[in-house]
Amino acid sequence: MNLMLHNIQSTLGDVLAPFDVRVKSAMQRILGKRSWTEVQRKWLKRIEEQILRELVVDRAAVDEEPFSKDGGFQRLNKVFDGKLEVILADISEEVWRAAA
Repeated sequence: MNLMLHNIQSTLGDVLAPFDVRVKSAMQRILGKRSWTEVQRKWLKRIEEQILRELVVDRAAVDEEPFSKDGGFQRLNKVFDGKLEVILADISEEVWRAAA
């Protein structure tokens, strides 16, 4: 590892993982937190793919493409039993949490 990268990593106190690795790891943790229905798992995969493209998926983003054509926030919130905002916040927290 070059010295500059090592110093940045040491200063930040976190492993500088590529974004796609962070997202995939975060989604694995989300999937392991509870039992998800098959439909919820498919939506979580779509949310993961969108995060990889857009960096952030929040309530406003779910009302835009590619989700709006499938009912946007209202429909997805029903799929997730009215807890979509909490789940999106949890995903964001998992993506950005420090590596243990």
